[in-house]
Amino acid sequence: MSARILVVDDSPTIRKVVGSILEARSYKPLLAGDGQEALEMLGTEAVDLVLLDFVMPRMNGYQFCRELRADPKLKNLPVVLMSAKGDKIRGQFVQQTGAIDAITKPFDARGLIAVIEGALKKHTEGRGRPVPEAHAMPEEPDSSAENFRPSRASFSDDPGLRRVQAAHEFGRSLSQVATPELAKI
Repeated sequence: MSARILVVDDSPTIRKVVGSILEARSYKPLLAGDGQEALEMLGTEAVDLVLLDFVMPRMNGYQFCRELRADPKLKNLPVVLMSAKGDKIRGQFVQQTGAIDAITKPFDARGLIAVIEGALKKHTEGRGRPVPEAHAMPEEPDSSAENFRPSRASFSDDPGLRRVQAAHEFGRSLSQVATPELAKI
């Protein structure tokens, strides 16, 4: 019997592409648009592995992992993080969530299958990362370093418009860092 893999990503394109890659390799993909939908599916569907995007609406990847680790039936389900995050940030999230592995977006079909096969083998052999207790996981990961990463937005060639775009991007980044701190006060 082929492995059942839950693909959790808010991008319909990524879900479709990853689902096609999995089907071509005789895996059985199940698709969810965010962490909440994935948890609902796990209530009725048994899966062998979760491919998980990190940045999603409603319930992001980190929140999904906290809920997963809190459920005794699902706690040890292996998770592979699919992320466009930098290595340091991605590594931190993998460690905090107990994910068995990670793959950086964009990825090719061979790379994805290699990571899946490796993760399934590690899990079967009991060589996965220690799974954290849900109550020991922070409410939200420390992603402050991510807020200072340059945006992937393409800026205008017009110098005046470029300054406005850069100021907007700086303001967005600053508010992401300042808002949680102000909420503590």
